[in-house]
Amino acid sequence: MKSKTIPLGLTAMILTGFSALLYQTLWIRAFAILLGGNALSISCVIAHFMLGLGLGTAFAPKILQGRWKKSLPLYAICEVLIAVLAAVSFFIVLSHNGWVLDLLRSGFLPKIAMHFLVTGIFIFPVTFLMGFSFPLISYLFPNSREHQWLYSANCLGGALGAFLSFTVLIYYGGLYAALIVGLLGNILAAVLLKNEKFRFEEAAAEESVSNDEKGATSQFGLRLALLLSAFSGFFLLSMEQVWFRLSSFFLGSRLYVPSLVLMVILLCLAVSAWWSPKFSLYSEKKQLKVIVSALTVSVLSSWLGLYCMSLSIAKTMDLVSPSKKALHPEFFLTLLFIALVPSIALGICFPLSMSLIQKEAIGAWQKTRALSKALYLNTLMSVLGSMLTTYVLFRTLGTVSTLKVFIFGLLLFLAVAVFTFASRQAKAVGLVLVILGTAMTAKMNVSLSPNPPSIWEAEDEYGYLALIDLQPPGRRWAMINNYISLVGAYGDSETPFVQRNLALFPSLIARSVKDVLVVGMGYGLTTEAFSRLSEPESITAVEILPQVVAAQKEMKFKDTVYLQDPRIKNIVDDGRSYMFLANRQWDLISVNVDPYGAGSTVLFSVEFYQEVRKKLKPGGSYSQLFYGISEDVAVMVRTAKSVFPYVTVMPGYENDGFILLAANEEIPTWESLPQSRFERVKNLLPSATWGTATLQSAVDLNTAETLAGEASQAMDLNYPDSENITDSNLRIEKSRMFFGDFFLHYPHSYF
Repeated sequence: MKSKTIPLGLTAMILTGFSALLYQTLWIRAFAILLGGNALSISCVIAHFMLGLGLGTAFAPKILQGRWKKSLPLYAICEVLIAVLAAVSFFIVLSHNGWVLDLLRSGFLPKIAMHFLVTGIFIFPVTFLMGFSFPLISYLFPNSREHQWLYSANCLGGALGAFLSFTVLIYYGGLYAALIVGLLGNILAAVLLKNEKFRFEEAAAEESVSNDEKGATSQFGLRLALLLSAFSGFFLLSMEQVWFRLSSFFLGSRLYVPSLVLMVILLCLAVSAWWSPKFSLYSEKKQLKVIVSALTVSVLSSWLGLYCMSLSIAKTMDLVSPSKKALHPEFFLTLLFIALVPSIALGICFPLSMSLIQKEAIGAWQKTRALSKALYLNTLMSVLGSMLTTYVLFRTLGTVSTLKVFIFGLLLFLAVAVFTFASRQAKAVGLVLVILGTAMTAKMNVSLSPNPPSIWEAEDEYGYLALIDLQPPGRRWAMINNYISLVGAYGDSETPFVQRNLALFPSLIARSVKDVLVVGMGYGLTTEAFSRLSEPESITAVEILPQVVAAQKEMKFKDTVYLQDPRIKNIVDDGRSYMFLANRQWDLISVNVDPYGAGSTVLFSVEFYQEVRKKLKPGGSYSQLFYGISEDVAVMVRTAKSVFPYVTVMPGYENDGFILLAANEEIPTWESLPQSRFERVKNLLPSATWGTATLQSAVDLNTAETLAGEASQAMDLNYPDSENITDSNLRIEKSRMFFGDFFLHYPHSYF
């Protein structure tokens, strides 16, 4: 192979890695819109992504064994097919998904099976072809060291794709612009290697072995290398879930957080893989010693990270002003020791295991076959590790104990490796270190509860949630999700009446209030307000976070008697997905979610409001709380007005918020409402509004509407050119793209 092909091959692998991670991010976003932004939807995307890669990699050598009558640019063809299938996949999911929703509504399989089936239809064919890329391009290169460089280039491209996907491409170009960039990456990779053709008259051609690759790995070394390939995939993806989780604790639950973490991990893997050929020149025994050293560094670093994590947690919450967001040095030390150092150390393991496996191979085809074996073992075990960690270990053990389990796993693997090939003296030292490390890890007591201890706390696949008594004690309480995602403090003066008014206002203007849907739960104040009405026959409250639902009965600081109301049904689900897939309508639909929360943009979009209109019964009404940066609030109102024929705004939070009221039929004036409507809501009156002005009569409501309308109009005039919110453009989330806010939950001008 000509030397000029090497930089072309490395560039092509950067491009394919970039496009692959960009597609993964786009699929997560697209299926969050279609199936919901819950853990089930995201895990289905990741599972098919990794399964497709693994099975495609396993099947690729069979293509190379074929007999071709003429030369074919197989790699270029593969990249073009990836681009075509990806374009078709996203075109259907984003623009023509009606039949997909009908399929989901049919419910002929259990929910998890339906989600897995639907995501697989669109993702698996593309990722299966992605799995061909590395084996096909590896066949063009003569030795294992170049394969390790290709792997490094692929990781580097993946890091760029993970980082740029949310931080630049989707934020500033939208989903379709990001997709076009990904498609161009595959096409350009195909163009770079369009002249590299494959011709096989017999079985795959054999090539001479370079001097630095002579000699085979022992049977023991080969088995250990295969085990290490599988172990590194399982462990790295399991630890990746831990890193995602810990990062969301301190950086918030935004979808760009996993992208940032993935970028760091892949960048570390790229650096390690780039230097791994230096170690692959060593003898088998020395290579195994390098692996042992990497495991040792990972254990020590993870242990230090666990210690720093306890220091970080103690400083996460300002109990006097819980809305303040700040990062501390301990946080960065935690990420350094738990994520960065282990990623670099463990990143050396897979390239070296791949090198040991390929030592046994002679010729290009055998080397590609050995590479494929290492890759699909690594990839398929990574799926198992990711799913096991998310759905079993986090739920049963919690974050800290899960991290300890992986440290114990590293220690065990280290012990086996040391006792297998280390010298007698090294075995003794290794035994002492393993015993000491196990004892210290087991004894370490790290609590996720901030100081002072939580009233109640729990963990699930979404992270950590707690109820906290704020300062001054006994007067204000907070519900925190992952430390930096905060539901406004209970006990603050505005909270009770704003949440109550979300039920009061729409109940006055709707002809009937028999069927009520509430999306977003928080402290349950809006659901509780609806329960005070006598007319509703069913009140459905949908909340995406399971522990928020579980926390309702633990809020001893408020009245929880309403939870015993037989009309109330609390459902754990993505609110948008639940509404889209429901074969029913409601008299009232009320939405109260943080517009800056993870994935919340889809509850403020044109497409969402179009579906809301379909789900309202004749004479029904819709209410939603808007708050945040003035420009964002103006755009929220404008977006709703572009869809609903009748819209008005009422006061919400005094400094930055409105309660939107919308309907398919003309909204009556407050003075024209019959007295029976006020009798309907008598248990919610009197209420309050801006400046704690009392709401008791139609005159009060009219005054409040006038004030809110004037404020909304002023905001709209100040930002005349802002585009409406759609599922694609992430309009609200763009306001977070200030450097200082990149690591914080709220925009810089929010408070």
